[in-house]
Amino acid sequence: MDQQEAVVCPWCQSEIVWDPVLGPEETCPYCSNELTDYRSLHIELERNDEAEESDKLHPMDRYKVSVKEWLGLQEDALECPYCQETMMYAGLWTVTKDSFQPHAAEPIGQPFLPAPFAIKTFVCPSCFKVEWTLSDADRIRMANVLANAPIVNKRK
Repeated sequence: MDQQEAVVCPWCQSEIVWDPVLGPEETCPYCSNELTDYRSLHIELERNDEAEESDKLHPMDRYKVSVKEWLGLQEDALECPYCQETMMYAGLWTVTKDSFQPHAAEPIGQPFLPAPFAIKTFVCPSCFKVEWTLSDADRIRMANVLANAPIVNKRK
C-alpha cells in the first residue's frame, strides 16, 4: 500500500484508505473530524546531549525529574480523578473554628466533624487538579464520633 493512499486520523486513530482517483479525504469518515493540520500543534523540544547534569536539562525535563523524585519521597499516594496520574502531597490545611461552621444533625446532637481539623492537600503534577482528604487522625476522630453517636446506641 502506497504511503499517500493511507492516512491515520489523529483524533480516532482509524486508518483511512483513500482512492487515488478521487484524492485524499478532508474529513475522517468515522469521527468526522478534519484530517488537515488545522487544530494540530507540533512542538519540538530542544534536547541537550549532556542531559545527565540537571542544570543543563530542558526545563520540562527538570520538572519531570523533580516530580518523580518528590513522588518517591512521599508516603501517601492519591490518584488524580481526571488523568489518573499520581498526585503530589502538598501539605496540611488546618480548618479552624473561625472558618468552619459544622453541621449538627438532630438525632446525633453534635457535629460529626468539629473544628479544628486538618485536610491533606494533593496536587496533580500533570493537570494541576487539587484534591483534599481528611487527615488520618481526623478520620479516626470522625469515625469515633459517629460510632458513639446516641442514634447508634439507641438501636442496640
